[in-house]
Amino acid sequence: MSQQSTQSTLRYVGRPWRSRFLRAPMAAVELTERPDFVPLGALADLSLGLKTGADGFFFVTLRDQPRGGDLGKSGARALVAVEGKSWTGQLNAGDLRPALLNPHALQRAGVRRLLVPARTDRAYLAPQDRPPRAGLPDYIQAGERAQPPVNTRPLVRDNADGPRWWRSKREVIDWRWALPYNSGYDYGAHDNEAQRVLNGRFVGVKPDAGVHRGCPKSRRTLNGGPSRPV
Repeated sequence: MSQQSTQSTLRYVGRPWRSRFLRAPMAAVELTERPDFVPLGALADLSLGLKTGADGFFFVTLRDQPRGGDLGKSGARALVAVEGKSWTGQLNAGDLRPALLNPHALQRAGVRRLLVPARTDRAYLAPQDRPPRAGLPDYIQAGERAQPPVNTRPLVRDNADGPRWWRSKREVIDWRWALPYNSGYDYGAHDNEAQRVLNGRFVGVKPDAGVHRGCPKSRRTLNGGPSRPV
């Protein structure tokens, strides 16, 4: 951090956490020389959240709240009203997973929430391995009619489960800890106990066996101080 003086007034000038660490070799050297330094990769698996190539299609807005536990549940019959890319209708609750798209969604009245809430108005389209049901066939057609068609986008094709472009073969990242990836966001470790699917604005962290995933000490380490989930 630094201060700049402009006509006898002080102005705070902050720098993104990523630029301080990843782009500052001297700081990195100092960190690695500390006797208590342990790289996060030695304690956990890390993976970037989902890069879909078409977030407007694959991440839908829930227009009503399904019953608790229905989203993503295999065999669920409940229908959920959703709004997707140029489309509104009903999708099967079993084809949707609760999602977390943006670190800004974890701000409440200017306070950063370190515990990801279970309730959400966004969901990730994760169709089960079966023929499309409910409103999904219509939604697929809407995606193919879009300009440009969703199914022609390079990353969508790369992620596609064969000819079923609407079903991604990529692993869903719903790991216990969610770290904002982009340097434009405040850095923090958010407890994703609710297992919401993370998109590419987050890095998911899954503690290794033997590392207590809910350990308060781990939470303090990741956040740089005592944790106060709100």
